Amino acid sequence: FTMSFFKIAYFLSALAVVLGGLLEIESLTIVFKPLLMPFLGLFFFLSVNPNYNSTKLILLALCFAFFGDVALMFSSDYFILGILFFLITHVFYALVFMKEIDQKLIDLNPSQIFVVLLFLVLYVLLMMFLWTSLNDLKVPVCIYGLVLILMGVLSYFRKQKKGYYTVFFGACLFIVSDSILAINHFLYESSILWAQALVILFYVLAQYLIVCGLVKNNDR
Repeated sequence: FTMSFFKIAYFLSALAVVLGGLLEIESLTIVFKPLLMPFLGLFFFLSVNPNYNSTKLILLALCFAFFGDVALMFSSDYFILGILFFLITHVFYALVFMKEIDQKLIDLNPSQIFVVLLFLVLYVLLMMFLWTSLNDLKVPVCIYGLVLILMGVLSYFRKQKKGYYTVFFGACLFIVSDSILAINHFLYESSILWAQALVILFYVLAQYLIVCGLVKNNDR
C-alpha cells in the first residue's frame, strides 16, 4: 500500500460518513468513521520525513481523535468522553505548533495581535451564545474552547515555511467544525442533520490539511 492509497481511502471513508449523516444511514457511519484516523495516520507516517521530531506527537493526536470519533458515534452518554479525547488531540497539536515557533510570545507583530484578538472575540461570542444551554458543563466547555483557540493561535505563530497556510487553514476549519458541533449539540440536541454532515466535512478537511501541511514542511 502507498501513501496515495491511504489518502484516497481516507476521503472515500469521509464521503461515506457524510452521506451516512445526510441520508440517515447509520451503518455507513459505524463502518467508515472509525477508519478515518487510521487511514490518515498511515498516510502521514508513509509521507513524512523519518527524522521529523514531532511524528510521535502527531500520531498521538490522530490516535486520540480516533478515540473521540468512536465515542461520539454512540449516544450522548459518551459525549463528554469524546470531547475529552478531542481536547487531548488539540493539546498534542498545540505542542507540535509550539515547537515550530521561533520567537518569544511577547514579541508579537500587529498581524499576530489581530489574530489573537479575533480568536478571543469569536470565543467569547460563542460562549455567550451557548452559555444558558451549558448547564453543569460551563467550565469543561470553556476550558475546551480555550485550548481549541490556543491551538489555532499557535498554528498562526509558526514559522512561515512550506505548508504554513495549509496547517493554519486546517486549524481554522477544526475550530469551525467544533463550533458547529457545540451549537448543534447544546442548542438543538443534535437534531439538525445537515449540521452533523457539516461537522464531519469540516473535520475531515481540517485533519487532512493539518497533516498535509506538516508533511509538506517535512516530507521525505
